[in-house]
Amino acid sequence: RLEQARMDYNIQVGWDRITGMSLRDLVTCQHAQAAVHALLNRMVQPGNGTGAGLPPDAADAMSDFLRDECWMYYQEGDRLFFRAGGALMTAQKVNSRNACADESERGISLLLAAAKYWRNPDEVIDPEGPLNQACGTLLKLRRPDGIVDLCLRCAANFSHEAGTGALSPGLKSAAEGAPKSLKDDWAVELVNPQGVFDEAKFQAARQVCYDLIVGALLELTSPEARLGLGAGADSHQFMASANIWTQADREAMADSAVGVALTSADVEFHTRLYAHLYQYDRERLVRIRSDHIETYLRGIDQELLWRHLHIHHKYAEAALVMEQLGTDVHSARPLPKRIECITRAIASAEVAAEQSGVGFGAQKLTQLSETLQTAKMQHRVYEALAERRNAGETFIPSEDQMQQLWEGELVSYSDLYNEFGKKFQLWEYCLVMIEQCRLEDTYEITRLWHSIILRELPWPGGKEGGNRWVSQLPPSTPISVVFRGSGVSDRYRRAKTVGEFREVGSEDALVKAVERGFVIVEQQTPSRLDDAIHFISTKRREWKAFESYRGSCEAQFE
Repeated sequence: RLEQARMDYNIQVGWDRITGMSLRDLVTCQHAQAAVHALLNRMVQPGNGTGAGLPPDAADAMSDFLRDECWMYYQEGDRLFFRAGGALMTAQKVNSRNACADESERGISLLLAAAKYWRNPDEVIDPEGPLNQACGTLLKLRRPDGIVDLCLRCAANFSHEAGTGALSPGLKSAAEGAPKSLKDDWAVELVNPQGVFDEAKFQAARQVCYDLIVGALLELTSPEARLGLGAGADSHQFMASANIWTQADREAMADSAVGVALTSADVEFHTRLYAHLYQYDRERLVRIRSDHIETYLRGIDQELLWRHLHIHHKYAEAALVMEQLGTDVHSARPLPKRIECITRAIASAEVAAEQSGVGFGAQKLTQLSETLQTAKMQHRVYEALAERRNAGETFIPSEDQMQQLWEGELVSYSDLYNEFGKKFQLWEYCLVMIEQCRLEDTYEITRLWHSIILRELPWPGGKEGGNRWVSQLPPSTPISVVFRGSGVSDRYRRAKTVGEFREVGSEDALVKAVERGFVIVEQQTPSRLDDAIHFISTKRREWKAFESYRGSCEAQFE
């Protein structure tokens, strides 16, 4: 039959490829079997490189003949691959889009059936093997979804489950391709002796499958990049096809391919897919719906996880992610970044609170608001101290304290007040914190105002007179600065969480107001002192104890 084909169609069989091989080699040696397998497959390929090639009908008949008569070397998988190649070739030639789609779909179905027989890892790893050939053709036909489906089907042959059965990698495919009467015969074991499961080769074969999928996606999501597609696959052929596609084509095909890829139950593949999208196409990554995506993003990029949860309307979970990121005590994170995270948490929590059945109520929002206020006040205190440092002043915290204040955990309001505000004489910030926490401590408020005036005013009696004024007040002791009436438990207060700032204006406005008051006070005119107090209280209407402060000042200047 082979000789007749050679004579009729000028087919050169290429027997020289197996010259010198003994009958024993052909039966028991896998290298010899692979050579015969390649020779027979080459015979039925159109234009096999050594002659004109068999006409389609003759090639089809030859394929049937080889499957029936040479089943140990030319199996059902080879027959299916041959038929798939014919369908895909037809798809490339037809002019009708519908006909092309029908033929390509038929070709993909045949390839998926053939892939069940591709259980030899060496054949899959081979850059000239059927898998690499099929993927190149499918990309030309703009069917990356077919590439994904085919490669996942093939990769399943080399999963752990596939390697733990009684049959060796090659034995099962040979048995499935054999005539029914010969299955389980001694010949099957002779041709494909039972071997040891080779995890390294199985892993390499799976890797090639994943490389081909990622390579196809890369051409769609990043046409400029190059990736070795499998072990030596021709990426230039892939690129030549990709370059004729519009961006809309790429987007549609990438959506289709990723959609197919997500049906895989292989966690290893999901990780590889997500890693590719994380590098090249994060917008598509955050839109993915998958049982594995949240675990992946949680471990690599929680900000992207927050976006993913928001896109899929999981607002309560999104709020928790950002809250944890903003308050994490184990990570060094700059204050502006913590503020951004907590602000996002509040935005997510507000949406979650509007959804029925979600456990985000007023108390949770209050807690998050207080946390944001802590972070903002800490940032303002840091900036004030940093300004002193830049001005060359020495009355500032140590470098370690400044670094901890900038990127360490959030500091409680009490610590901000006692360890930074009072300790380093940031009196204006102390007043802001007292007002925000609604602390009714007249003596403390009066002392702070007196300290501000003492710092700025040229006292009529000199500095000693100012010191006597302040010394008449009760001794200053550390105080507990927490929010009053917020409904937040002590647990959250102790966890260094405080509320959202009420807008009370900038420190600059306060300083200007106080400076104007100093000029008026210096003239020791009670009516002018009234004007100063009125001016300052206008800037800070929320503050209590102005009357107490006014009375104390008037008593000193009478």
